[in-house]
Amino acid sequence: MSTESNPFKFGSIVRGDDFIDRDKERSDLKNHIKNHTNIILHAPRRYGKTSLIYKTLTELEQEDSGFIGIVVDFYAVHSRQKFQELLANQIFKKSGWSFERVLDWLKQSIRGVQPALTSDDSGAPRLELRFNHQQQDSTFEDVLNLPYKLSQQGKLVCVVFDEFQEITQLNGQSFQKELRSQIQHHDDVSYIFCGSKQHLITELFNQSSAPLYNFGKFWSLGKIPKPDFVAFLSEQIRRVRPGFSDADAESLYEMGEGIPFYVQLIGYEYFNLCHSESMLGHMELLEKVHAHLLENQSAEFLATWDRMNTSQKQALDMVLKTNGTMLFSKNNLGQFNMAASTLKKALSQLQDNGVLEFSANHYSFQNIFFRHWLKMMM
Repeated sequence: MSTESNPFKFGSIVRGDDFIDRDKERSDLKNHIKNHTNIILHAPRRYGKTSLIYKTLTELEQEDSGFIGIVVDFYAVHSRQKFQELLANQIFKKSGWSFERVLDWLKQSIRGVQPALTSDDSGAPRLELRFNHQQQDSTFEDVLNLPYKLSQQGKLVCVVFDEFQEITQLNGQSFQKELRSQIQHHDDVSYIFCGSKQHLITELFNQSSAPLYNFGKFWSLGKIPKPDFVAFLSEQIRRVRPGFSDADAESLYEMGEGIPFYVQLIGYEYFNLCHSESMLGHMELLEKVHAHLLENQSAEFLATWDRMNTSQKQALDMVLKTNGTMLFSKNNLGQFNMAASTLKKALSQLQDNGVLEFSANHYSFQNIFFRHWLKMMM
């Protein structure tokens, strides 16, 4: 039996030849960036939006030496000061300039800050901003304007704010108002706001009272089309299981419900079993994959369940038994003996905690195996 390395990737940014399809999405995204269009990109977690962003930015860097793609992950942002440090460091890394040139440029561009070169834990160079807190408002304004100043030097600039819904954890709407007050004037910069919690992204950009109301073009990322994923699965698994058919590949795709992370995870487990359980038939292998994935996550699922209150557990039971639709119908509320206000609060909490996702008038589980586990338990 071949000992080829496992080709399936999950749980990290997928790069290079491991990236599957999304040709149209990458082409559309490049055009939006070149036209300086602001994009509000939503997709549930594990749909591969961050991998799509990095793949697109990498291709633009290869195609245009004047392109600068900057990514700030809002999961790492806990204050205005941290945001400024992350943005400035991304510019330092992506500009291609020497440290001396970056240092001089920042000194000229930012009031109330003293930039210095330090190193991170791995020894890589890192820019440190030492703030004068008496000028913090001027400093914040100047840092926000750095991408625009780059664009005025002939650079094609795109700034990506990943998991942008986390901005709601920072200082109410003040941060959002300050952000818009500056970047609304950046006509030659494309801003991409990525988010995985649709209800929060909707509140940020679709409510008329929100500071960032209508600030960009809404764009939802769907699943990778079945034919493309089936072709990839078939090609990779036939390396270790020559009799693997397209129909077999479709069953892996269906188990993962077409969600890139889960299809890759299932492919990874199946590929490994082709080595250790080569005599088993396809359905037996698939059953082993399913059982193994449930077993590996059961402790985490139990801990998640134990943290929930009674209303949240009852709401999940409703989602399971109604397939996530028509939850607030009179019949369902009566059948499950829940008040509409109680259900609304429980569903909102489950979305905030990353258990449920709401899209197209339908509640679904962010982790499909948690749904399988609950069905077995109930």
